[in-house]
Formats: sequence, structure tokens, C-alpha cells
Amino acid sequence: MRSASEIKEKALQLGYSACGIIPAVAFDDYKKALEERIKSFPESAEFYKKQYNRITPPEGAKSIIVALRGYNHYKVPESLKPHIGYV
Repeated sequence: MRSASEIKEKALQLGYSACGIIPAVAFDDYKKALEERIKSFPESAEFYKKQYNRITPPEGAKSIIVALRGYNHYKVPESLKPHIGYV
């Protein structure tokens, strides 16, 4: 089994801009957040209910690896810019 630092280092070597590891039980928090969102915005319930298939981690999972790949160094065509979120 690889250590967390080895996994993160490998992700960076593969070109990811960041990598983190979260406990699989974090999916419980995600489910609660979806339920709160549905209460706050009932008109979007149909959209958020579709997200429920993403709230069950694989059986036996203890941790989830989250890797991010930045796209801010790419030249984005002007026609696509309205469809991409920026921070």
C-alpha cells in the first residue's frame, strides 16, 4: 500500500496541479449538503436528485483520492469562455 505522500507526489508527477485524500465517510456530508440544497431551492430538486448516484463510495472504500488538473494555462477559444467557470 502506498502512503498518502507517495500518492500525492505521483499525482503531481502525472501533471495534476493538486491532490488530496479524504475519508470515504465524507460522502455522508455530501448527501446532507444535497438535501439542504434541495430544501433551499426546491425548483432544482430534479437536478440535485440526479447527483445522489454519486454519494455512495465504492464498497470497502476507506479513502477517496481527489486530483485536480488546472486548465488556466491553456488558451481557451473565445467561443468556450462563457461555458467555463473561473475563480
